[in-house]
This record gives sequence, structure tokens and C-alpha cells, in this order.
Amino acid sequence: MWLPTDDDPTSACSEFWSTMRMSRVAWSTKTQTHTKLTCDDENFFVEAEVTALEGKDVVFSENGLNRRLALSFNDLICEQFSKLSKRG
Repeated sequence: MWLPTDDDPTSACSEFWSTMRMSRVAWSTKTQTHTKLTCDDENFFVEAEVTALEGKDVVFSENGLNRRLALSFNDLICEQFSKLSKRG
């Protein structure tokens, strides 16, 4: 996670990577995800990717899961991020 710069609360960015594995004697599965959250003055933006494997074979993959979330309380959240970045 990156805190915003002093002058630009919308510069904050959060990223998360995850890998989950499950297996038995004769099979194994794995899912991998990547999620990124950013914002501008009026919206939050969520980008996500997911890949599912059975053994070494990709059985599902989705990239470019992008969403814009317009939030009426965005100003309040950006103000709080700005206060956090000034704490140092």
C-alpha cells in the first residue's frame, strides 16, 4: 500500500496478491488473484485479475475486471488519507 503524497490524496494506491492451493493425492488446484485500488477526485477504481489452475493447466483466467465506484463520501476519504500522509 502506498500512502498519498502531501499535495495529492488521490495518489494513494493499494495492491493485493493472493495464491490459494488445495490438493489431494491425485489432484491439485491453485487460484491466483491480483487486485488494485486507486482513486481520483470523484471515484474509486478497482482492477482485478484471477487465474485458476488444475495441476499445471489453466482452467479459468479473467483479466481486466475493472470497476468504477462513484462515492458521495469520496471527499471525506481523501481528506483522511491526506491527514495520514502528513503524520509521517
